[in-house]
Amino acid sequence: MQLYAASGPRRTRQVVLDGLLLCWVLVAVWLGAQVQDAAGSVADQVARVDSAGSSLAGGLTQAGDVLDGTPLVGDEVAAPFDSAAGSSTDLAQAGADTAASIETIGRWAGVGTALVLVLLVAPWYLPGRLRFVVTASLVSRYLAGEGDPDLLALRALARQPVGRVVRRVPDAAARWRAGDPEAIRALAAMELRDLGVSPPPPGRPGR
Repeated sequence: MQLYAASGPRRTRQVVLDGLLLCWVLVAVWLGAQVQDAAGSVADQVARVDSAGSSLAGGLTQAGDVLDGTPLVGDEVAAPFDSAAGSSTDLAQAGADTAASIETIGRWAGVGTALVLVLLVAPWYLPGRLRFVVTASLVSRYLAGEGDPDLLALRALARQPVGRVVRRVPDAAARWRAGDPEAIRALAAMELRDLGVSPPPPGRPGR
């Protein structure tokens, strides 16, 4: 697999842009983690309400149990404490549920933040980058398998600007039809340079 152009400014540009994309992804992940941590801090504060409510409920229950043993008035005196203990338990449970919900929301908010930031850049850059990797890799494999440069020369005639072809290879079409090895190599080299692939070694005539 060929990830970068063979040489020249295009390779440098690809390396730099890949590095910038990686940095952006790391920043996006960091910001997502910050969002999640912020939500976690809020959840911790809410969890303290849960802890306080549980402690209060335990204390009220103990007090109710003690007063419940008071002769004659035990039940009447203990009843408010038991009721308050139940309310404290409900408060503690609500705090626990809220803290869990905040943690879940914070986790998804962090993931969503990172994903949105990455998607702001990735669709602009990745399609062209992947297209280069696939095309360059296929062409490199074609040449490594003794592929005929004639096909690349034909591709150059079809894709390259006419003015550029005429300047570099006079009578390019006629010479290609005649199987001129020099013209075929020159046309193939033009196309390979545009694709970012190293030209084949000399001595492979084409047809």
